[in-house]
Amino acid sequence: MNSDSITLTKFSGLLRSGVAVPKAIQIIGGIPTNNPGLQYLLEVAIQSGAGVAAEIDVVADLCYQRDSSLERIKVAYAGPKSSSRLVIWLPVLTMLIAQLSGFELLGAIIQRPALALSVLLGIALLLAAKIVSSKLIAALLQPRVTLDISLWQLL
Repeated sequence: MNSDSITLTKFSGLLRSGVAVPKAIQIIGGIPTNNPGLQYLLEVAIQSGAGVAAEIDVVADLCYQRDSSLERIKVAYAGPKSSSRLVIWLPVLTMLIAQLSGFELLGAIIQRPALALSVLLGIALLLAAKIVSSKLIAALLQPRVTLDISLWQLL
C-alpha cells in the first residue's frame, strides 16, 4: 500500500472508532492534498457532521488501485526496454568477441561484398525498427481526446 491509502485507512479507522473529523485529521498529520474531491468530501463532512468512513475507505481503495496500476505499467515498460537494448548490442558484442578470439571477421566482411551488404542491410533494418518503435511509443504516450458517441445517443 502507498502512503495515501495507508493514511486514508487510518483516518477511516479513527472515524469508525468515534473520533471527530478535525481531531482525526490532526492525529494522522493531515489529509493528502493532491485529491480535491477528497478535500471537498471532508469539508462537507465537517460542516454537516455526517459519517464518511465508508466513503474514505472507497477513496483509499481507489488510491491503492491507481498506484498499483502505475507500478505495473512501469514494470511492464522496463522489460521491453531492456530487451531492446540487448537485441541492439548483442550482434556488436558477438562480432567483437569473434574478432578478439582470432577469427578474421572484419577482414572477411570487407573482402566479400555479399557479407558487407548483409551487414549494411542488417544495420539499416535495425535503425528502421528503432525509429518506427520510438515513434509508436511516443504516439502511445501522448494523451488523446476521443469523442465517444454511441448509436443510441444519436437516436
